Amino acid sequence: MDWQPSEEMIAWGIEHLGGLPLESIWAPHDSGLQYRKLSKTRFALIFMLDNVVAQVSHERLKLIIEACGYSVEKAKDIQILKSDSDTE
Repeated sequence: MDWQPSEEMIAWGIEHLGGLPLESIWAPHDSGLQYRKLSKTRFALIFMLDNVVAQVSHERLKLIIEACGYSVEKAKDIQILKSDSDTE
């Protein structure tokens, strides 16, 4: 993927992600994704719609999360919801 987060996105991520309480759920608007903050440095993808929009969103959000100094993993019990459309 050629896309990279901007400096503004990274600054936003450091502030926003750093302020989330441990074990909180972050569901970025219209992404079809949910992440749980596992520790001060780790997030896990816990829910994902099964469509292209969610897949691309996850790849981009993963780059932002990692650029902010966090790691992100897929939860062992990730919930994937089948979608009727690649535009939902």
